[in-house]
Amino acid sequence: TTPVIYSIAVSSPITPTEPLPPLPDIPRGSLVIVEGRAPIWRYGMALHKLHASPAAAIAFYDPRLGAVVVATHSREWQEGQVVDVTLGAENRVMQLDLRASQQFNRACLENINSDIIQNHQ
Repeated sequence: TTPVIYSIAVSSPITPTEPLPPLPDIPRGSLVIVEGRAPIWRYGMALHKLHASPAAAIAFYDPRLGAVVVATHSREWQEGQVVDVTLGAENRVMQLDLRASQQFNRACLENINSDIIQNHQ
């Protein structure tokens, strides 16, 4: 299924009292990707707002990595999982490759495990 995009971007400095945009329609069991240039506390507020939604998982978009799952209520997603997704104009999903994200996650874990083993020898 196509993930739901929730943009919290701001174009000028704001205060924490500035409300978040309304949530988009979120079908039960979907992945919601939060994106946009905004202060870190705004991402925390978005995560809190989305916690009560019908989403199966919530990810934060990083243009260098993809969407990083930060919260999940589903066995389909794991916290820290990187979803290979590219957002285009108007935050439309241009590319989504779950197989690539699983391979990327496995490769990262193998590298981390290798580093841990080498550092403890």
